[in-house]
Amino acid sequence: MRNKIYWGDNLQVMSNLLKDFRGKIDLMYIDPPFDSKADYKKRIQLKGAAVTGDRSAFEEKQYNDIWTNDEYLQFMYERLVLIRELLADTGSIWVHCDWRKAITFGSC
Repeated sequence: MRNKIYWGDNLQVMSNLLKDFRGKIDLMYIDPPFDSKADYKKRIQLKGAAVTGDRSAFEEKQYNDIWTNDEYLQFMYERLVLIRELLADTGSIWVHCDWRKAITFGSC
C-alpha cells in the first residue's frame, strides 16, 4: 500500500479508516490546536465585482482556537481512542504540541 494523506475532519476520516486499517498503521502524526486564544480569519479581496460602500475586502473566519481544558481534553480523547484502534501493536504516534497544551497533558 502507498502512503496516503487525507484532508478533512480527522475524527470522521479515522472513523472511516477503521474498517480497512484497524491495527495496521505504523505511524500517525497529529497537529492538534494549540489553544492560542485567537480566531483565525482569512482576508478576501474582491476583484471585478460591484461593491457598495468603501470596502473592497472582507474577512472569512477559518477556525477558532479558543478552548477550555475540558473541551480540549474531550477533543483529544476522542481522537486518541481512534488512533489507538488504528495503530499496529508496534505503531507509534507523534503529537505536535506547544507549551500551552503540553502543560495540559503533563508533557508531550
